[in-house]
Amino acid sequence: MLPPLSALRCFEVAAKTKNFSVAADILCITPSAVSHQIKTLEAFVGRQLFVRNNRRMQLTVEGEIYARKLSKAFSEIEESTNNLLSSSRVPRLVVQVAPSLAHSWLVPRLADFVQRNCQVQLQLVTDPNGDQSRTDCEIRYGHGKWPNVESRMLWVDEIKPLVSRQGPTLSSVDDLSSAPLIHTRSATPSSRGRTREASPSTARSWRWKRPWPGWGLPSKARYWPDGSSRRDC
Repeated sequence: MLPPLSALRCFEVAAKTKNFSVAADILCITPSAVSHQIKTLEAFVGRQLFVRNNRRMQLTVEGEIYARKLSKAFSEIEESTNNLLSSSRVPRLVVQVAPSLAHSWLVPRLADFVQRNCQVQLQLVTDPNGDQSRTDCEIRYGHGKWPNVESRMLWVDEIKPLVSRQGPTLSSVDDLSSAPLIHTRSATPSSRGRTREASPSTARSWRWKRPWPGWGLPSKARYWPDGSSRRDC
């Protein structure tokens, strides 16, 4: 008897990252959806798979064993699928992209590409721990001078401080040093060094959970520019 596959996938990614928010970014869903899927799986197997320890999620002993076996199973499924696709005559384009960039910038722009290139099978890889040797191209932040890589600049990114309309009053740049900075940290190869950037899950929490306790420094390509719940500093 198999558990829901969506719950298995959520657990497998959450087990790798040990962080529901990071797992949500990879899966392009909300952290609460990840938590719900984990609870569904725990109810199905009748075992606790995660425990919270000092605000960090840790696997139980049974969870560790289960995660290792699931990871192997998903790897075999991925390998079998890739072998099947590689034998197909349909051309395939595999694009590696950071989860937040895929969610807020790339995916909304894919409809036109797919319509003009219907003969191409497009696959997006958002898992930072995925096998990059199987990707055809990657959208990443950086200087562009990576070894053994041919790069082309897509845009020069901009960042600007944002604060909610109900947030702290900031009248000058000097005021930023005294207000708390809301940020997430990422250690993925494509975003290393950009540790003060809003992920989609963070951006959603900023939009709905007002007032913000501080200010943020998001990328122009990733934050939601409608201005309904924030103001430029």
